[in-house]
Amino acid sequence: MLQRSEEIWNPIPGYEGWYDVSDHGHVRRMKPGKGTHVGRLMKEGCDSFGRSAARLTKDGKSRSFLVPRLVLMAFVGPCPDGMECCHADDDNKNNHLSNLRWDTRSANQYDRVRNGRNPQATWTHCIHGHEFTEKNTYIKPNGTRSCKTCKRATKKRLEWKKQQLQNQTGADF
Repeated sequence: MLQRSEEIWNPIPGYEGWYDVSDHGHVRRMKPGKGTHVGRLMKEGCDSFGRSAARLTKDGKSRSFLVPRLVLMAFVGPCPDGMECCHADDDNKNNHLSNLRWDTRSANQYDRVRNGRNPQATWTHCIHGHEFTEKNTYIKPNGTRSCKTCKRATKKRLEWKKQQLQNQTGADF
């Protein structure tokens, strides 16, 4: 039989007494509302990108939140400036606290590469068909790759155009 660990519940900041969120990523309503029951798990919704979302209502005002953000806000604290919510396994449906953290956008992108979810990281050849080998690949400071063969061809083509222009105008660039 599968052993489930007990969920730990914390109030959602700004909605204390109204809603709780668990370390497993579940949201429950704590005050009675129209058509809702106290303590019952809310149905999981999602935004246009397929991420788990919950619509919270308080004092007649309704607002939608991403569930992983609610988990981090309730268990870790508010989002620091320049940070975003990151899933270690890149699974938007895995909202367990153990899978979430506040981190930079750059770290989030590195997660995508590490987890094989960045399509460019899996490319074996450049757009012109040259293989990405250690000898033929230049890694830019931002982490993207470029093909050295293509760079050389571009440089040669520009030099040839410059030479043609010099021959036509007689000017020296």
